[in-house]
Amino acid sequence: MRFLHRSLGPLLFPSLMWRTASSSVHLTFDDGPHSSATPQVLDVLYRFNIHATFFMTGDRVRMYPDVARRVAKAGHQIGNHAMSHQSLFLKSAALQEKEVNGGRVAIADIIGSAPTLFRPPYGVFDFATIRIAENAGQRFVMWDVDSKDYRHTGTYEIVARVVPQSRRGSIILLHDNGATADRISNYLTLVVESLLKRELTFAPISL
Repeated sequence: MRFLHRSLGPLLFPSLMWRTASSSVHLTFDDGPHSSATPQVLDVLYRFNIHATFFMTGDRVRMYPDVARRVAKAGHQIGNHAMSHQSLFLKSAALQEKEVNGGRVAIADIIGSAPTLFRPPYGVFDFATIRIAENAGQRFVMWDVDSKDYRHTGTYEIVARVVPQSRRGSIILLHDNGATADRISNYLTLVVESLLKRELTFAPISL
């Protein structure tokens, strides 16, 4: 099932996590770790004393193990974003199991503990993806606020998209990858400052 509009997804797939009952908002970062983008994110989060959730791919964790360990050491939550960031939609069960479990094992090998959260690459999935993640002991996490920061859009456009939609319990989708490395520090800082002005707090996703 391809990623659905945020108003339809929770209705059709209520077992998946689209937002939480928390009084905080949840910053989540997909596609890392990245040699430049991820350290920038960590610096911004440290400056504001915020913890977040990073959905990492297994191949990039193996490519940048020191960055992955830095994320974990800083106290952030690490989730599984599959092994190689290929779409799992309508792929064979064998391939999906290889991707889901491969990412989980790679992350566990590098940071010393297995992730308990899973997010499918590109936000696309089918019923087999849900079953395989659940069988691997990982909670399926989506989002209700999409920054679309992977597009080559300006800082203020990203802020204007994220801030009005965010509320307590919102899961905000961001990316720490090559597409965002040239500006992520700027827009992330403004997003955080704007949400703090609304008296919102931040927390990683917890089960």
